[in-house]
Amino acid sequence: MVNKKFDNEYQTDLPLEVAYLKECGIRYSFVKVINNVTVWKYEKTEALGLALAQFWKRK
Repeated sequence: MVNKKFDNEYQTDLPLEVAYLKECGIRYSFVKVINNVTVWKYEKTEALGLALAQFWKRK
């Protein structure tokens, strides 16, 4: 059996997505800069999943 790693964090580099999540009361865990790109990381939760579903549904 192959042991696959599971990432417990969701990441985005879209400021519009970060702003939407903030409006929903969801705050990022930390921010990184990877190859000159700002990346926001979030703990994966049910609330995050539901908010992301609504965000992408609106697009």
